[in-house]
Amino acid sequence: PEQEGLYQHFQAINNASTLPIMIYLHPGRTSCDMSDNTIIRLSALDKIVALKDCSNDIEKPLRLLPQVSSTFVFLTGDDNRFLAYSAHGGVGCVSVIANIFPKLCKKIESAWSYGNFDKARELQQNLMPFMSALFSESNPIGIKYAAHELKLCSDKIRLPLTKAREDTRRKI
Repeated sequence: PEQEGLYQHFQAINNASTLPIMIYLHPGRTSCDMSDNTIIRLSALDKIVALKDCSNDIEKPLRLLPQVSSTFVFLTGDDNRFLAYSAHGGVGCVSVIANIFPKLCKKIESAWSYGNFDKARELQQNLMPFMSALFSESNPIGIKYAAHELKLCSDKIRLPLTKAREDTRRKI
């Protein structure tokens, strides 16, 4: 869709909702990005409070924070970009990894929040091999397998997704 169509779509959701709204931006899945101007316009709507950003643009908060409402927040949707995105003004991560390592992810976030950047980086580096394995196939294939191994859920997955490949299972 065109940018105006995206704006009108989210404006209609804003107008129909009684709840806060987080925009989910994932050009890799939708083949559609959102311009800075569209995000700025959407941030002015009363119920749109956040952006979950899965684009490759870690500078988005750096550019847009001065132009959006002070209550509008930027969150990354990519675990591996948490520290870099936060350094540019993001305030967190809508995390996949936290489903498996909630305490470790909280330690990373706390270290970052308290200014212990070296500790945050060290903890994040410890997760990198797992992230690599987990995301070697389309999400949520890897996380579903890891959660199943921890007995958090069944191993059922709906088509067109398939269960994790043997190589992925071994890595995880």
